[in-house]
Amino acid sequence: MKKLKHGGNLRQMAERYQIDHGQWLDLSTGVNPYHYPIGDIPAVFFQHLPDSQEALLQAARRYYGCQSLLACSGSQQVIQIMPRLIAPIRVALPDSGYQEHAYRWQLAGHTPCWYDGYSPETLEALIVDEGVEVAVIINPNNPTTALISVEKILQWAGVMAERGGLLIVDEAFIDLTPVQSVAPFADRAGLMVLRSVGKFFGLAGIRVGFVLAETALLRRVEQELSPWQVSGPAEYLMIEALSDTPWQHANSQAINESKEMLAALLRQHLVSRIDDGGLFLSCRLEHDAALSLYEKLARRGIAIRWGVYNKRWAFVRFGLIRREDGANFLRLSQALAS
Repeated sequence: MKKLKHGGNLRQMAERYQIDHGQWLDLSTGVNPYHYPIGDIPAVFFQHLPDSQEALLQAARRYYGCQSLLACSGSQQVIQIMPRLIAPIRVALPDSGYQEHAYRWQLAGHTPCWYDGYSPETLEALIVDEGVEVAVIINPNNPTTALISVEKILQWAGVMAERGGLLIVDEAFIDLTPVQSVAPFADRAGLMVLRSVGKFFGLAGIRVGFVLAETALLRRVEQELSPWQVSGPAEYLMIEALSDTPWQHANSQAINESKEMLAALLRQHLVSRIDDGGLFLSCRLEHDAALSLYEKLARRGIAIRWGVYNKRWAFVRFGLIRREDGANFLRLSQALAS
C-alpha cells in the first residue's frame, strides 16, 4: 500500500508552485495557531534522560478525567500499534476521516467494513447487526466534523464489550467541547480513547499523545512502546500546559472568535453551510469546484486540504487564522474572490 500524505508539507508545495517556503499561508492542518507559550526550559531536561513521566501522567489524569492512561509519541503511534496487536478481523472504519486508521488496519491484514463518515450513525448496523470485532470512530470526524453523542458511544462500547470487541474513539479535535468526550469513561471494557495534545495546544512538533483504556489493554499497548516515549523537554512543557486552566479557557475563546471570523469569510465566498470541526472548518463542494479552489489558492501561496467523498462530492478544509491577523484574513478573502 502506498504511504499516505498529510497536511503541513509546505516544502513540497513550495517546490511544486515555485513559491518560497516562507511566503505560504498554511491552512492545511488543524493545529491551533495560538500555541501554548514556550518559555525557558531548564537545561537539565535536555541533558538527562526523561524522569518526569509520573508528573506528566498525573497532569493528564486531571485534564482528561481518567486515571487509566499512557503517554505516547503522539496518538499516531497507537494508531499504528493497535492493528498489530489483534489477529486479522473485520474492522468498521469511516469512509471519510483521518485515513491513517484505514491505512494501518488494512496494512496489517484486517478486513475493512465501511460506514458513512458524514453519517456515523450508520455504524450502528455494523456493530449491532453485523457484529464487527473492532470499530473506529473519529469524534469529531476530520474532515466531515460529524459528532456522535457520549450516550451512543457508551451504548456501542457496551455491545462490543459483551462479545470481547473493541470500540476505538479518536478524540484529536474534542478539546474545545470536553463535555462531548468519553475520556472519563475510558476505563470501561470495550472502549479505548486516543487523545492528541498537538492540535489544541498548538504543539504538534513535540509529538505527545495519550491512550486511555482499561488496565489490561493498556498493558498490551505498553509492551509495544519503547522506553522514554516522551522527551524531557516535552514532559516539562506538557506538565505545564495540561495544568494551565486559565490559558486553556482563554485559548478556547480565542479559537472560537477566530473560527467565527473565518466562517463568515467562507460563507461570503463559498457556500452557506460551513461545518465546524473544532480547530478547522470544512465544506462540501463538487469535485471540480473543490480541486479548482485548491489550485487557485495554492497558486497564491495558500495551502488548504481537499479530498474526495464520493463520486460527486469532495471536501475542502481550512485551518484557522489568528483573529488579530487582519493581513492574512484579507489575503485569503482576496484569493477567494479572484
